[in-house]
Amino acid sequence: MRVLIFKPGEANEYGYSLAVSLVQAGLNITMVCDKDYNLEKHFNVVFKPKKIFHGYIKTEGKLVKGLKYIISFIVLIFTLLKERPNIIHIQWFKFTYFELFLFQFLKLFNIKIVYTCHDVIPPNASKLEVKFYSGIFNKMDLIFTHSEVSRKEIINQFHIDENKIRKITFGNYTIVADNYNKDKLKSRESLGLSTDDNIIMFFGSIRKYKGLEILINAFRKIKEINGVQRLKLIIAGGGFCKFFRLSNEHLDYIKNNRDIILDIDYCDYNRMGQYFAATDLVVLPYKRISMSAVLATSLSFGRPIIATEVGGLPEYIIPNETGFIIPSNDVDMMVQTIIDAFKNKDQLLKMGRKCREYADKIMSWEIVAKETIEGYKYVLNK
Repeated sequence: MRVLIFKPGEANEYGYSLAVSLVQAGLNITMVCDKDYNLEKHFNVVFKPKKIFHGYIKTEGKLVKGLKYIISFIVLIFTLLKERPNIIHIQWFKFTYFELFLFQFLKLFNIKIVYTCHDVIPPNASKLEVKFYSGIFNKMDLIFTHSEVSRKEIINQFHIDENKIRKITFGNYTIVADNYNKDKLKSRESLGLSTDDNIIMFFGSIRKYKGLEILINAFRKIKEINGVQRLKLIIAGGGFCKFFRLSNEHLDYIKNNRDIILDIDYCDYNRMGQYFAATDLVVLPYKRISMSAVLATSLSFGRPIIATEVGGLPEYIIPNETGFIIPSNDVDMMVQTIIDAFKNKDQLLKMGRKCREYADKIMSWEIVAKETIEGYKYVLNK
């Protein structure tokens, strides 16, 4: 079985882990990604992807970006002609319209198209984009989702044949956690934090749907009532996204509060490991999402989670064992959950060990590979 995994973009830990697990299961795998993503620099690479797509510089004009993409596109076509895969497995689109046309053309050569739907509809998608994704779902031979909620959403909203959609497990991020785990005490010292501090963290890009303002409001309330002594908040990850700006009130509160560490620059693996090592509890106050890499990363680093009851998040959390599930947009419930969580630090540590155990056993890449191959066989035998 020959499979080409199409995963453009910078973040390729997931695509790489999938490719490795499928190779270990005996499949012939080709993975294409961006030239700028240097896996060899960060990990002990046992499988080398083909780096086809050119990265973009913000100062480059549309013409230069277009020419770069056309060159990458031509290289991709030659790669496909050389590899002659039975299946193309799309993990993400770079330029959706062009790539969808290419992949539909390839179906004339009896190449099956499989799509992993990490997010049913991208955040802030226009009505036209929603309609376009309906076309994507209809044209795929098989669609993978990471939760039963997402599977049902696609079936009900886009009227897709349920036999064409399968739920597969979202794989862990132990590849990052094992290589960049840090000492807790040293990490806190380097961040100017104490061993006695109680630390919660929001990690990842700041977008409207992620509800950071809800967490800030909850943190503020806890401080006002002194609900948790020595409570600190870390806000770190992928910077301020163009889709969202915090209000001036929230920004002023953050900047003038010594109990909040704000790092809006993109975090490399070393800083990521440092922040997760220093943290007691990761908070995902999301308003909507299908699945979250931050959740998988938190579990892999052995950090309990407070997550809102949206998308597939509850399907990956064992209440009171690996985390806590609360309603979305509920500041008071978040306040109470954070206060209750820190009443017993030993219990939080126990939950952290359970988190890593869950990531290793339930979200293992052996399981993901098995479920993926079952989907491939279904498509080829259909």
